[in-house]
Amino acid sequence: MKAFARTALVLGISVWGAAAMAGPNDYNGRWSVRLVTDSGVCDQSYNTVLSVQNGQVSGGGAGASVSGAVSSGGSVNLGIRKGVASGTASGQLRGNAGSGTWQAAGMCSGRWTARKSAVVTASAE
Repeated sequence: MKAFARTALVLGISVWGAAAMAGPNDYNGRWSVRLVTDSGVCDQSYNTVLSVQNGQVSGGGAGASVSGAVSSGGSVNLGIRKGVASGTASGQLRGNAGSGTWQAAGMCSGRWTARKSAVVTASAE
């Protein structure tokens, strides 16, 4: 029984240590993001590509700009601006996917999903 407890303790420390060592760079790359409106006057859905570099998020498109951060644990906190309208988004990334919610002040709100884009490298033969 003591051997089991010792093994469980070592495994627990190893798992905790691996999670603590994860860094914001684990989420570096391009992310395909889909926003769906659940309530309000915004478009029904919107697709964009965002970039994560060293925990910092940037991108947008169609006149919108997105900026914010991803923590080493995958927590996402973003600011969104399009013209005079602004909003926020939050959620969680895990591995190559993520999801969360968003809202545009007083206009609409919804949910988002994201998938990390595969990196394709060309080779000359």
